[in-house]
Amino acid sequence: MVQNTFQTIYLGQMRDLDPDEENYTSEYSGKLEGMTFGDKSNPLHDDIGKLTLDDADGNKIIVANDRGNKAEDLIFEGKAAALDTELAVKVEITFSDGSTGETIMMVLQDTDGRVFLTPWDKEGAAENEVLDDGKILSIKIVSVGDVSYGIYSDVEAEAFICFAGGTLIDTDQGQVDVARVSIGDRVRTMDHGYQEIRWIGGRRVCAVGNVAPIRIRAGALGEGVPARDLRVSPQHRILVRSKIAKRMFDTPEVLIPAKKLLGLQGVTIDTSCRYITYWHFLFDRHEIVFANGTASESLFTGKEALKAVGNKARDEILTLFPELAATDTDREAARPILPGKVQSHMVARHAKNAQPIYQN
Repeated sequence: MVQNTFQTIYLGQMRDLDPDEENYTSEYSGKLEGMTFGDKSNPLHDDIGKLTLDDADGNKIIVANDRGNKAEDLIFEGKAAALDTELAVKVEITFSDGSTGETIMMVLQDTDGRVFLTPWDKEGAAENEVLDDGKILSIKIVSVGDVSYGIYSDVEAEAFICFAGGTLIDTDQGQVDVARVSIGDRVRTMDHGYQEIRWIGGRRVCAVGNVAPIRIRAGALGEGVPARDLRVSPQHRILVRSKIAKRMFDTPEVLIPAKKLLGLQGVTIDTSCRYITYWHFLFDRHEIVFANGTASESLFTGKEALKAVGNKARDEILTLFPELAATDTDREAARPILPGKVQSHMVARHAKNAQPIYQN
């Protein structure tokens, strides 16, 4: 048994959002849309508490009671009840100082009808990045999904593998803003020529904490690389091509998360924006593509990435690639993905020897 505790806002008891347990649809989820919780006389910051997910079988998924599943428990104020439904919702937050913002959160309801609103992933909840932006006066649910699969108990927001909007992707039609590429567009890859995009998704998030973008200044990785400033999510992997990589790993090309490049001159956390739209796209295989002239990865459908894209996107991807539903299935990576312990050491060697990360 594994238990993970989140900070949460308790919204009270409501009618059953998911009365039909023979499907994965939460039939009354639409009733939440437009609802506002909290006001000046009852500010939500007074209702923040602790919610524990009881992962009874230790598989890192808290299962709801749909289609005969043995549901696992939510524990709040010492009382346990089975998970009935969970929904990703877009919310507008009003803080006590009058400022506002939008983000994605999760609505969880148990079989006792108790409803909770919490940051959608463990890392965000643990670090209070949404709940600590300021004292929350009220939250309005702007839009809501209606599909329920179970909540991953240990997903980290930094599992996003994404490009920021405005990034130019090399395609057979020239360089195209990632926000404008579509399914079927042909993107230049390092290994397999031009490949068609099979799926693309985007998400607007608060650009704080572990989802704040990494900015790689033009020329920071090598001569002309990037060709212009590049912004990616912290976990987005960049291709390293160097003699140091060859000496250390017996291969000249490896993939490393952008956040591990922070020790290099010209690589920083971008704190200039409060919100950011991230885009990620998928091919038939994991590929190396070119973004602002930088060799970096397409979406890698490993277990953590599939958790991070959200229920609706995960469902779309698994429809295209049903073999990925196997819990022990990972696609083959386009290049070796370095283990965490050696990533910083490799970057430090490049910095110490004044060697570029990407060498032609």
